[in-house]
Amino acid sequence: MTTIDVSVVLTSYNHAPYLRRAIESVLEQTYEDLELIIVDNGSTDDSPALLREFERFPNVIVIRHEANRSHAVICNEGVRAARGAYVGFLFSDDYYLPGKIEAQMARFATLPSRTGVVYTGGYFLIEDTGRLVLDRRRKHRGRILETLLTGAAFILPVSPLYRRQCLLEFPFYEDVSYEGEFILTKIASRYEFDYVEAPLVVVRENRSSRGKNLDEALAVNLDLYRRFFESPAFPPECASLRDRAIAYLMVLKGWQMIRERRDYARGGALIRDALGKDWRRLADYRAVLGTILSAVPAAMADIVSNRLDAARRASRFEGRSLPFGSAKPGG
Repeated sequence: MTTIDVSVVLTSYNHAPYLRRAIESVLEQTYEDLELIIVDNGSTDDSPALLREFERFPNVIVIRHEANRSHAVICNEGVRAARGAYVGFLFSDDYYLPGKIEAQMARFATLPSRTGVVYTGGYFLIEDTGRLVLDRRRKHRGRILETLLTGAAFILPVSPLYRRQCLLEFPFYEDVSYEGEFILTKIASRYEFDYVEAPLVVVRENRSSRGKNLDEALAVNLDLYRRFFESPAFPPECASLRDRAIAYLMVLKGWQMIRERRDYARGGALIRDALGKDWRRLADYRAVLGTILSAVPAAMADIVSNRLDAARRASRFEGRSLPFGSAKPGG
């Protein structure tokens, strides 16, 4: 089998209005030794017809499924089909900006083999306004396992370029509906990370989907943590991170339930459980404010929530905060 440098796995499901832009954003990359593997996950819209236009390209492979399968399954399928020593992922409603792959490969060329991932900066495209918002979150390099487990998400899901060996060593869990960015946590247990500061991806943000699947996401996240902590890949010297990681997750999900669903009772209960696991979460404003909002009358909590909503709309950063397990469209 002929080898190339980079494979991009583009997963798509019923995203015909966005699909062409995603495909062309890969084909127009300045880095030439690249293939695009498109996995259509049982689309019933106009996607199959559009994909036929691109099958004639020598560097495009189209894999079609008659029925929708889990996103983890099709991601692993794309990795197995890849000929590249490096692999990137793209969801069909997001897109790359020019020079992304070239910048990441140039960065990889300066790094040792223990670096498994190079990610980039990017933008959120707020779909209901058409506004592009620069992701200003602080980036981290080197050994970042503790940061991924106990701090806010900071890697846009389509920005990483992976050494393919990392994805073969740590495949997606195929019995989980959507593992998402948790794959980064697994890889960080053994490999270092680096980044390119430039914003080189655009991630579509659809506010209408917020708050709908928080209970499911919490259950998936807790299951992912359990598997990870019980796996041989989890470094024994990091055992102290377990309660801290779960406490951070519970604060995050509790806060989201309060802010996005106005479920003060459920959100407050999660936050209180988190504080029982790790009192240091009291330094997190979400834990403190969430506890207060769950304790006051709902009418008063709604007033505060409305003011927070107004402040968020006026802020310069409106990006999502879900770290993983949130069913991102496109798979």
